[in-house]
Amino acid sequence: MNTKLRKPHRHCRGIMPQFADKILSGEKTTTIRPDAKNMREGDLISFWVGWRKKDPIYICTAEIISISRICIIEKAICEPEFISTIRNEAWHNNQYAVKDGFASFEDMISFFKANYPPKKNELWKFNGKLITFGNIRVESERYLKK
Repeated sequence: MNTKLRKPHRHCRGIMPQFADKILSGEKTTTIRPDAKNMREGDLISFWVGWRKKDPIYICTAEIISISRICIIEKAICEPEFISTIRNEAWHNNQYAVKDGFASFEDMISFFKANYPPKKNELWKFNGKLITFGNIRVESERYLKK
């Protein structure tokens, strides 16, 4: 059996400025994306403010701990395989929202609806990937703690 070890890949992702300090403080430990193409546990993710714009600002690099499919609808967050058993408790939804850097589930829904509007003649939902990260390394002079 040929078992070739895969060297961790580095992925770059843009973040909104309001999330930079929350990532650095450890308050934000997840990011929800439409896809996580080629990402795997153990890979590194570099966060940038203004990614794909002139003069982006590098924030930090973190290790990807886990990646899972997720579906967000207006009343709950669930894994698509378990959509029939949606847990609609407020604490459950707010737990996801806070880990993703939002004040509440309602704030998160507003953000996602604005950035990923519903398709024509369909109810709004967001299907994507929940990426959990940790082991944050700050390599930017601007964000090094003094």
